[in-house]
Amino acid sequence: MKLRGATGWLTVTSIALLLLFLLLAITAYFSGKGVERDSVMISTDAVPGSIDAHAMKAAVGNCVRFSTLAAVTMDDGARARNLESARAAAAAFEAAFARYQATIRINPGKDHGLVDELASQFANFNRKRDAHEALLRTGDRARSLAFLESELLPAFVPVSTAADALVAYNNANADRLAQAIAANVHNLRLTTIIVVVLAVICGAILAGTLSVRRQAQEKLRENERRLRNTLDNLFVFVGLCEPDGTLVEINRSALEAAGCRREDVIGKLFHQTLWWTFSPDVQKRLLGVLQEAANGKVARFDIENRIADGNLITVDFCCGPLRDVDGGITHLVVSGIDITERKKLQEQILRAQRMEAIGTLSSGLAHDLNNILAPILMAAGLLKVKLDSPHDQKIVTMMETGAQRGAALIRQLLNFGRGSGGQRANVNFEHMIRDMVHIVEATFPRDIEVAREVGASLWPIVADSTQLHQVLLNLCVNARDAMPRGGKLLLRVENLRLDAAGAKACRIANPGNYVRLTVTDTGDGIPRAIIDRIFDPFFTTKPIGKGTGLGLSTVLGIVKSHDGFLTVDSEPGKGTTFKVYLPAVEQNDIALAAEPVAHLPRGNGETILLVDDEVAMREATKAVLEARGYHVITAGHGEDAIRLFVAHRDDTQLIVTDIDMPVMSGPELIRTVRVLEPQMKFLVMTGSTQGEKMTELAALGLGDILAKPCEPARLLKKVHAILNSTGAPALRP
Repeated sequence: MKLRGATGWLTVTSIALLLLFLLLAITAYFSGKGVERDSVMISTDAVPGSIDAHAMKAAVGNCVRFSTLAAVTMDDGARARNLESARAAAAAFEAAFARYQATIRINPGKDHGLVDELASQFANFNRKRDAHEALLRTGDRARSLAFLESELLPAFVPVSTAADALVAYNNANADRLAQAIAANVHNLRLTTIIVVVLAVICGAILAGTLSVRRQAQEKLRENERRLRNTLDNLFVFVGLCEPDGTLVEINRSALEAAGCRREDVIGKLFHQTLWWTFSPDVQKRLLGVLQEAANGKVARFDIENRIADGNLITVDFCCGPLRDVDGGITHLVVSGIDITERKKLQEQILRAQRMEAIGTLSSGLAHDLNNILAPILMAAGLLKVKLDSPHDQKIVTMMETGAQRGAALIRQLLNFGRGSGGQRANVNFEHMIRDMVHIVEATFPRDIEVAREVGASLWPIVADSTQLHQVLLNLCVNARDAMPRGGKLLLRVENLRLDAAGAKACRIANPGNYVRLTVTDTGDGIPRAIIDRIFDPFFTTKPIGKGTGLGLSTVLGIVKSHDGFLTVDSEPGKGTTFKVYLPAVEQNDIALAAEPVAHLPRGNGETILLVDDEVAMREATKAVLEARGYHVITAGHGEDAIRLFVAHRDDTQLIVTDIDMPVMSGPELIRTVRVLEPQMKFLVMTGSTQGEKMTELAALGLGDILAKPCEPARLLKKVHAILNSTGAPALRP
């Protein structure tokens, strides 16, 4: 009975052990298969997918970067290389895209949805990149910059977002599969413990199970190694923190960028690591973001980050929670596609737009001021003829000189805004330097020592002497302000022959002969942080009321308008050197001033139709012309002029007209009159020499324009020359 009972229990125990063995065997088998399957998925789908998704994002980033560089560069060769690099980046994207499609296995439906979105966004981006490249090849740089900002850069954002979604999706798959492998490995551990107890019964199966386990672990280690290498070789900042902000993992790129070791940062609170210790404000902001991420929020923003050489870069930073399968937050993921260059390019585009707006404002203001000064100059010239008293002549001369100085200031305003030049002639730089030294010695503090060095046989340059005087004065005043405790100011002018190598080194110069002006002070110097901004309009470090921020902007505009360039070299505490390079000309290229005319030309009763909407200008010009023997009919705008021309068609020999007028503009008037009288002669007077209407006049064959304000002598000479010319320019299409 006892034996039977024991046998029964043995039988039951054997059956139980057999069932347990079968259960353990089944558990071990499927756990091993799960590890193998998930490992294969990580190595053949999740990791390659993550790599290819990162590659696509990097490629489209390079594509927009090189397209942007091509848009802002002035060098044709550099532009061509950047365009080629942009096309290569687009090809790299398509190659990574093809690789990604070949590895889709985990969830084809989800994968294809994300892939289709990325493909659609990239196709839209690539079309705009092709359009941008086409604009660049036409040479229309302004339109290409506008297209870059309004079309190409906005198109880059959805592509980057779609690539981020694909990266996040693959990272999530890798995390999910890794967690599944960990769970299966845990089951295998339990199976191993039980099988050891049942070694006699389960020995053979245990050996097979352990073999499967070893293979799975080897594959897992290989996949972990591959994932680590991938993260280490990404050119992005990737780290992992505990929920309290303690850094537990960081990739190699982040360490190398900061020039530090893992032991320098691992185990420290992330916001207190050396990347951020340069600024308490940045640390405070980062701490707040980490706390929000610990509560389940995701944040993305731009932040400054310190690198190995001590410089600061701008990082597109992202921080968010890493959750387990139950939704609990286990870690915080921190990452950041260095966007310093992109920010600089955006600033350059905004700077160009500001300059364009200032140019438009300057042009309009100059036009109005010219219309104010023009009748004053006309009236002054007329009074000089009529007044005999030396005292009266002196007063009129003072009035005329003041108006001429105002006109010179307007030309400087136009030059600052749009680069239009004034009247240019041969400039004696030696005399200008000598005069400036006299001004400085008479007005600057006594503790500033002034020296000048003038090279022998200076080459001639053709320039606006008033504008160059302004350049020299602005640079000297800046030097004075940089030496509040005294110092030395050196003015040097010399010849310089710039060969191809020297021009290439300057990057913004062409080979040739230059006259170089150097202004050096021993003052405080310019901080490195602001040296790139000193030529921005309205940028100044001086207190309110001490500076406008237009001095160096005006210098740059004048130098560029003379086809020159300038450089600046400064070291804080040791002074600053500005070098201005102006192209020299051959002697036979210099426009020599005309000999003065003893007597102004007179008319013989010729009828002139004068059209101008400014009453003062119209009356002053009429008085000048009538005083010299012409018969003048006046009109306030184009339509009045047409009616008067029809009434006096047989008598009118010349039409003098403004450009910008109400009702009908100057170009419209000229076209209409030429339909009625193709051989009619015209003289155009205008206070603005910029814009589309000037292009229209050139198309009409009227490229010789009389700029307001002008002296009566210039007007009378021009009228006499046109009336005595043969024929009139033919209407061009």
